[in-house]
Amino acid sequence: MKEFQYKNGGRRLYNEDIDRLQELSLAFNAILAGAKLNIVLSGCNVRRTLSTGYSTKYNIEVSAGYAYINGKVRDVPSYSVNDVPTSYVPAIVANNITSGNAVTYADGSSAQAYHNYTAAVRIGAAEDFSDAVVFDIERNKFPDMEDFITR
Repeated sequence: MKEFQYKNGGRRLYNEDIDRLQELSLAFNAILAGAKLNIVLSGCNVRRTLSTGYSTKYNIEVSAGYAYINGKVRDVPSYSVNDVPTSYVPAIVANNITSGNAVTYADGSSAQAYHNYTAAVRIGAAEDFSDAVVFDIERNKFPDMEDFITR
């Protein structure tokens, strides 16, 4: 696989550069697709603290990051919520796919420039989530790449 070489001052971007980046993305996706699992790739760290005045409720904060869900790498924004029952857990779920603006090509035709795969954090009982990355309370983390490699 080709590796980019950059120097201070930058250089022009060529179609070949974009092709190589797409190849890298597809290769990475193929590795994860074979595993058939939903995991956190980076970020998405969880902080659970007891709610003030409650012994059975938590405040939950999840940092931004990236997750692999249903065969796609997805952007996960940060999230926080207060006074959540202790029996509930955070889960990262896939959002609907949105498409970028249409671009016009030299021949006059147009097409969508990209698809945007995103995710969101939801709170609920662990058994309520399917096709999601569900927080593991006993291990105090979401399943991640380390779990994928060591399983």
